[in-house]
Amino acid sequence: RAEPAGVGSYVADVADLVESAFHYRGDVTLWTDDGGSVTGYLFNRNSRAAEPFVQLFETTTGREVSIPYRNIAGLEFTGRDAAAASVQRFEDFQQRQDGSTKHYPDKHPPTGPGP
Repeated sequence: RAEPAGVGSYVADVADLVESAFHYRGDVTLWTDDGGSVTGYLFNRNSRAAEPFVQLFETTTGREVSIPYRNIAGLEFTGRDAAAASVQRFEDFQQRQDGSTKHYPDKHPPTGPGP
């Protein structure tokens, strides 16, 4: 079947946005072609389905929402990337274990015999 001009590139652009949102690990806001919006955690997507779609857990209600790609008018990364914060805390922990005072100028490195 033939697609209208520009439809294929639009789906590819939406698929790229959705893939980035899926790996973001934080809340996103999707705007739909009817002027509505949904904010939540994008936990699933399927670009190979007969009707490509995304699934989100809505932030305020926790309910599961499915939106076809064809209804996505825009997407914004609106929530904090929770995993990025965990990575930062781990890196801070590693620096403290190494005796680094780079991020903790009020702390002193351990004293005493070294390993």
